[in-house]
Parts: sequence; C-alpha cells; structure tokens
Amino acid sequence: MLPSQEAFAPIGKGAARIDPAARACPSPGMDLAHRITRLPRPYEPDLGAEARAACPEAEGDLARLIEGAAGCSPYLSTLVQKECAWLPALFADPEAAVAAEMARVAEVAPDQLGAELRRAKRRVALAVALCDLAGVWPLEEVTGTLTRFADHAAGLALRAGLAEQIRRGRLPGQGEDDLAAGCGAVALAMGKMGAFELNYSSDIDLICLFDETRYPEDAVQEARAGLVRAVRRMTALLAEQTAEGYVFRTDLRLRPDPSVTPVILSMGVAESYYESLGRTWERAAYVKARPAAGDVQAGARFLEALRPFVWRKHLDFAAIEDAHAMRLAIREHKGLAGPITLPGHDMKLGRGGIREIEFFTQTRQIIAGGRDPELACAARSRGSACSPARAGCPRRRRRRSPITTAPTARWSTACRCCAISRPTTCRARRRASPGSPPSWTATRRSCAATCTTG
Repeated sequence: MLPSQEAFAPIGKGAARIDPAARACPSPGMDLAHRITRLPRPYEPDLGAEARAACPEAEGDLARLIEGAAGCSPYLSTLVQKECAWLPALFADPEAAVAAEMARVAEVAPDQLGAELRRAKRRVALAVALCDLAGVWPLEEVTGTLTRFADHAAGLALRAGLAEQIRRGRLPGQGEDDLAAGCGAVALAMGKMGAFELNYSSDIDLICLFDETRYPEDAVQEARAGLVRAVRRMTALLAEQTAEGYVFRTDLRLRPDPSVTPVILSMGVAESYYESLGRTWERAAYVKARPAAGDVQAGARFLEALRPFVWRKHLDFAAIEDAHAMRLAIREHKGLAGPITLPGHDMKLGRGGIREIEFFTQTRQIIAGGRDPELACAARSRGSACSPARAGCPRRRRRRSPITTAPTARWSTACRCCAISRPTTCRARRRASPGSPPSWTATRRSCAATCTTG
C-alpha cells in the first residue's frame, strides 16, 4: 500500500528541494540532508524521540528523519541505536557509505565473517530505509542495493565455505587461487533476487550447481561431498539465527527434486533432469535466474544451455494448460478460492493479488519469450514486471522486412492497435479495396497468414 500524504511531513527550510525527475538518478558525493524530499511522521513519538536522542550529531531534517523512521518501526529504532556511530558516514554520502561497508566486510577474517555480515546487513538496511523514506533513492535503487548486498554476502559466504574445504583437502586439484572462480561452484539467484527486486523482508532463493568438468572424472564424487559441506556452511553463515540476528533467510529448495538431491548438483545432472523431467513451474522459476556468486561464467554457460528448455520457440499449449492448472491449485492450497471480499482480503496471495499478477506475467513470458528475445531479456532485467509491457508493443521494435529494405513494424497477430493505427504496413490490408476497408476480424485472420511475426 502506498503511504498516505499525512504520513509524511514537509521538509524544513534548511533542506533543498530537488526536482522529482532528478531523483531517478542518485547523486553520489552529495550529502543526505540536501537530497531529502520528504520526511516521515513518527507513529510512536516516544520511540522516535529515544532514537533521536541516541544521535545528537543529527540536526534539522536529519534529526526529523531519524525520529520519523524510528517512530514508525521498532526495527529501525533498534538499528539506529546500534549503528549511531556509523550514521555520520551515511549522512555525508549514502552511496559511498554503503560501498565502503561492502568493501570492509570483504576483508574480515573467516572466523568473524558471520558476525560482520550481520553488522553489514544492519547498516545496509538502515541506509536503504532512510534513503527510501526520505525520497532520496527511487525504488530501483532501493531494491537494487538490497540485492547487490545479497549477492555480495552470498559470494563471501560461499568463498568462506570453499576455503575451509580446500584447507582440509576435500576439493581435489583446487587451491587458494581457485577461490576467485568459486572452484567451479555457482549460486544462481532466482525470483526477486534474480530480478534485483529484493525488499526489506525478502528471503533469497538460490540454486547451487558446480561444473564437474573442472575436476578429474575419478574425483567428481569426492569434490561433490566437499562442495555440499561448503554450501551448507554458506547457508549457515547467511541464515543461522544468532544473537546478532541473521543475514538472509536462504531457500535452496528450487533445485531439482530437493527432497532426495544434495544441496548442490553437477551441471550435467541438472541439465539432464530439466531436459527429461522439467516441469512448467520449473521453467517459470528460471525466468529471472542469473548467476550471483561463485563461478558466474560457468553459471552463465549453464543458463545458456538451458535456454531451449525455458524459452521454447513454438507455442506450447500444454504449458498454457499447466499454468492455468497451477494457478487454480495455488488458490485451492491457500484456501483463497471464491469471490473477492474486501474484509480480510489477502492483497499478496489472494485473487488478483501480487502473486497472481507476477504469475500471470511470468507465464506469458515463458509462452512467448522463445519467439520474442526481448521478453526473455526483460525477464532478467530490473523491473521485469513492467519490462514485457515495454518490450511487447510491436510499434516499439523495428526490423528489416524480408521482402523490402524499408523498416516495417514487427507484427503481433493479437495486437489490435497496430492493425488499426498502422494499416499501411500490413500486406493484407494493402490488398483490400480502398473503398471498403476489411473488418478487424478478417484483417486479423489474414495478418496471421501473411504478416511478419516474431
């Protein structure tokens, strides 16, 4: 739900207003106070005042920002009080402070990594929240910063797990120099993490694979056992609840047949599984997949090899039926079938909610993405929920006609707007008599047989 106007206070005279259009691109090097465009009002004034008192160096709109943010969230109030010594760096330059924190945690000793990752998560979450509430960062920067930190944390945790196995001699042929390439292991980011869409409470979905060609054939099983231990160590560093909290809840269950398979699989085994037993929901899971940590080059090669499974060139009617059945099954499982009623309606999981919108978008992408590369590319870009709309209008894409050298619109036989607004590009309509233009139904049937389609 979008915040109401009453939830924010006007900024003070000491802070400069900037054009909202300028917020689309952050201004590194500019202090936070001069970039504030709005301020939250504290829902619990006492909680906000307590946090403000913990930061005596904050004045003016910065103090009001601390008070408003902490007064609306006990979690942020706790972060402010724990990280008050770090806040001056954040106030001076938010982007530089976050970058410095990521660089700092990359240099810590392995035995301190768990605690330092949790401290870094607190600081990054606090920076993102303050910049979000103050209108300093647009949504893409908010979710992008959280996702980049998740990538960084997963990479450091995987590296720590691999280093431990190398020291114990459980990864044949691998040394310290191989850690930069992840010893052939890669963590694929799925879902929101894959699309740079993580929010404050998101868990991270990972599929862990390794390139078995990196190891001698007779040592693959030994290497797999070591890599399983490394992935378990990575998961513990990220998800284990300690006195300092946790970094990210980590879910590894999107891998093939998770009830019987180890937490990391060889790429050959995974590819064989998807080719022979892969289901429609697993195709949908790979819509936003990207290599996030470890051997990202091996991960990119695997995703390219898997492309025919995810993005099929021909219309798959079985996939359409499966998608419809999955949507109904989700409703039944969650007990959300029946008419929509406003009282108690679940905006996330209910009918017409966030999950159904996301599911609708992804299924259309896997149905048409094999014939339209822009849809497949948009699926792994930021903001994929709106990218298909930008990529899908034929008038936005130009290519050379196979018959003439003049550019023509790339037709979608279901796009009525192009058939009406660009009639001269359709050979079927040009053949119609000038005095009696054909009906839309007749034109669509003729277009399906004669026009250039993607």
